[in-house]
Amino acid sequence: HRGHIRRIRDTIAPIGGKLVAMKKAVQVTAWMSMRSNQEAPYILITDWREAQPFMRSLQNTSIGHQPSFTMVLCVNQRQLGRSTTWARSLPLKVGPVWTCMQ
Repeated sequence: HRGHIRRIRDTIAPIGGKLVAMKKAVQVTAWMSMRSNQEAPYILITDWREAQPFMRSLQNTSIGHQPSFTMVLCVNQRQLGRSTTWARSLPLKVGPVWTCMQ
């Protein structure tokens, strides 16, 4: 996990990107609610376990500055299949959701 974070941080830093790492969906939702619509676009990278509660909260609130897209990282083919089917069922309100293997 720390290796992933380090690689992402090292990749986005040269282009002015910033990594904000949080462990739980509730932390991300709180962070999003404090952001204004004028702030830079962002993406959400999450695992399958946290993606579901995050999307539920996103659907049930009116958070103004939503992610440009969400990437759901899966640990096996079974998770990938389930998350892909789930992502296709989400309303357009939550934005694009991509699923992939870790």
